[in-house]
Amino acid sequence: MNDPDEDSTTPAGQRVHVVEEIEAHGRSLHDDELDRIRLATSRLAPIDAGRADLRAALALLDAQATVDVDVPTGSRVRAGSSVKMAVKRVTAWYLRYLGNQVTLLGQATVRFGAAIVERTEALEESTAGLRREVEGLAARVADLEQGR
Repeated sequence: MNDPDEDSTTPAGQRVHVVEEIEAHGRSLHDDELDRIRLATSRLAPIDAGRADLRAALALLDAQATVDVDVPTGSRVRAGSSVKMAVKRVTAWYLRYLGNQVTLLGQATVRFGAAIVERTEALEESTAGLRREVEGLAARVADLEQGR
């Protein structure tokens, strides 16, 4: 009736209970780690601005055009943080230089994108006006043809 492995008053039952607790704790740590990884990767993922929303896409590009050169130095390992700080100090000048160059490229891309968006919107407005004129002319031609 009662399984001795299920009864927490027996040594076998206590072992099962401890194993279950350890597994549950391991799963929660695993889930926390996965959540942390998902959050970090979601920041790197491209953001869908919609296919036709050029201004929103341009705003996203503008928001992401800057390169962060402040390298994280935290570490779970005690010596790891010190090593990361040392590497950061040695390479900071290079990272700043490279980051500035990439940021300038991003800003130039945003300016180019803004010009393209403005020209595209102007062409769309012009095309819409021409389309209305052509439809009006087509209606007049149809009226003239019916009057024959």
